[in-house]
Amino acid sequence: MNFKPQILDKIKKLKANTGNNFLKNNLYGIEKEALRITQKGNLSVNSHPEALGSKLTSEFITTDYSESQLELITPPKNTIEESVSYLEHLSYYVANNINKQMLWPCSMPCILPNEKEIPIAHYGKSNQGKLKELYRTGLKYRYGKTMQMISGVHFNFSFSQDFLSNYTKTINNQTINQENINDIYINVSRNYLRYSWLITYVFGASPIVTDKFLQNNSPSAFYLKPDPENFKQSNEYFAPYGTSLRMSELGYQNSLQSSNNVSFNSLDEYIKDFTNALSTENLDFKKIGVKTKNNKYLQINSNNLQIENELYNPIRLKSQKNKNLSNLKNLYNHGIEYIELRNIDVNPFSKQGFDVEQGYFLEIFLFFCTLIESPKFSSNKLELLEIKNNLSKITTFGLHEGLTIKYNNQTIFLQDFIKDIFESLEIIADFLDFISESETKNYSKIFNKYKKIIDNNETCSAKIIKQVYNKDSKTYNSFQEFGLNLAQKYSYYFAHDCTKNLNSELLDIIKQDTKNSLLKFQDINNQNQISFDDFLIDFNKNQTNFN
Repeated sequence: MNFKPQILDKIKKLKANTGNNFLKNNLYGIEKEALRITQKGNLSVNSHPEALGSKLTSEFITTDYSESQLELITPPKNTIEESVSYLEHLSYYVANNINKQMLWPCSMPCILPNEKEIPIAHYGKSNQGKLKELYRTGLKYRYGKTMQMISGVHFNFSFSQDFLSNYTKTINNQTINQENINDIYINVSRNYLRYSWLITYVFGASPIVTDKFLQNNSPSAFYLKPDPENFKQSNEYFAPYGTSLRMSELGYQNSLQSSNNVSFNSLDEYIKDFTNALSTENLDFKKIGVKTKNNKYLQINSNNLQIENELYNPIRLKSQKNKNLSNLKNLYNHGIEYIELRNIDVNPFSKQGFDVEQGYFLEIFLFFCTLIESPKFSSNKLELLEIKNNLSKITTFGLHEGLTIKYNNQTIFLQDFIKDIFESLEIIADFLDFISESETKNYSKIFNKYKKIIDNNETCSAKIIKQVYNKDSKTYNSFQEFGLNLAQKYSYYFAHDCTKNLNSELLDIIKQDTKNSLLKFQDINNQNQISFDDFLIDFNKNQTNFN
């Protein structure tokens, strides 16, 4: 389990062959979801505000599953600071254009209305818009609306060409080409899957759920407890040692997704398995039907995945070289451009839901995944089962003292494993400071902060449990009150205290995008189009056609 020797060896070689800062052209991007709520903390059920532009065509502000669920998207930037600043500007713009409503600051939702009252996002009368809405209708029948109201953060990252070239030459003794680049990202992705439980442990921030997430599960689930004071009156349940119920069986790791095993042993296998999931009929989803007797569509198709977005993996391989092609086709034609990390909870202690320090820690961790060996997964899938079981343990029992997980079929105390990885991360943080030629030593400073957090059990989830269920003072505040208080605090900040940090040029870009998106939306809706029936037939055929 000692990763240090191989890391030190590679760092020594990279240092000897580094003539410039190969971090300066890395690219970062953030996607953050959030529910719109009323002043009382209820889910807003009104339409997406026009002041935010068109959710179909806007580059920065759209909706995820529901009309009530915003998604803020930052464009690729060369520093983490720029990306987070962009997210803050988007948060400011939204906060001041949603008619005195607020954004819920947590991954697990506020108290939700009945499923019938949760509005699915609408995207207009164009075939493109109808398809997006139909996909969400399909999710309703497959998984229920409640699960879809969970929010998260996605972190997009690509290495600079300088680093990729340097690494390929120095470590692999090869000349850079797209195949080499694919291999680096594939190797990183395998290791991210192996050790992503650490990200869930550090950044998990969803240890509490409402009883709506238990409708198909036992309310006495062994890792859940009712709130300690008012359980007879409350609809809340919490995992006393939980980190991220969002990533547990109550959230995205549900049984209906268990058959979608996409290989990360090579890009070819990834594309093949993904394609199979898109083209293989699912017996459970077949029972739903694609159409009613009245010719009303219920889902895009009855396959394991309707579209690519339905796969809830902790990491995805991405390429957007050609905007007119799907991600899979871009991967097939152009190779891997960047990776998307998807197992990050919304940070309720950050006004925009994700902060600079998290970005630095993730980058350190991705270099860890790069510098250690990354053997392929075996055909017997035992390691994949081990990975799944480790993640399940961390989501529900991650804060339990004495918890053990598996590594290479060996039982290891969680804290010993964390200590071992953190020793490697500290070395990498020093290396990144050296490479970046920074006098401030940001990587090391931020890593040391997280080291203290782990030592003192001050992770996000631990802080939430302490604040909501404060045993020392015998006080009780519901999770609903916790989220509402933070929402009010951040709403006030964006209305009154944020202006000094704002860049007027960046705000103008956001404003212009909202205007342009509305014009694009009108153009799309006014175009003559083929029937939706024919459009859907073509779409289903083309999803898995790479010719």
